[in-house]
Amino acid sequence: GVERFLGKEEATASNPVIGSTDFQKVSIKFTFQQISSTELLLNFYFNSSFFSFSILHHRKDMSNICYTYLIHKINHLRNYYFLIYYYIMDRIDKRIISLLQQDAGMPAREIAEKVNLTPTPCWRRIQRLENDGVITGEVALINPEDVNLSVSALVQIRTNRHSADWMERFTQALEKFPEIIEAYRTSGEVDYMLRVVVPDMEAYDTFYKRLIEEVDLYDVSTNFVMEEMKKTTALPLNYC
Repeated sequence: GVERFLGKEEATASNPVIGSTDFQKVSIKFTFQQISSTELLLNFYFNSSFFSFSILHHRKDMSNICYTYLIHKINHLRNYYFLIYYYIMDRIDKRIISLLQQDAGMPAREIAEKVNLTPTPCWRRIQRLENDGVITGEVALINPEDVNLSVSALVQIRTNRHSADWMERFTQALEKFPEIIEAYRTSGEVDYMLRVVVPDMEAYDTFYKRLIEEVDLYDVSTNFVMEEMKKTTALPLNYC
């Protein structure tokens, strides 16, 4: 009950004005299952306003001192656990993101079990991560060879034109080529780097001719991938 958060010895022995009779008069119960301390803290933080309301509802059953003490204690604990909540939230969110990066189709119930939460709070966290733009989407990763895209090329582009009009035309041209799956503006001697996937060398040659017809380029050099040594879509989370 209330003693679980206030401490039974503190509530009765150390504060004789608040005896067991007072607690018996107040029909308030903090009903928690045997759940992780993390969820206990989160539930307490989010529901402490409800607890305060419940105490206010039963105000007539308490002495003034008992009422004041309970409200003060709940507000104190709520402020204290506010800081702990944000630490725990970050750690749990990282774990959820890590699991979703491994398998975006993992059910919320299974994720909840792995991060020691019940399904509903876990689902709410995932929804918040989506609404905040942390999770930008869920896609299926396709094996390129199974869709006849076994040739991967890294295309380095240099240009002697850097006007806003040229950049706009170049950006529009990139959208016309589904073979371009990644495009970056870079520092150094190379201005732009593209990643291109095609079925074979003949298809790449066709792509190259279409590209230089679409936009004026100063120099184009291509490196073909011989072996894919590492490839992942999972971002490291130890920096956040």
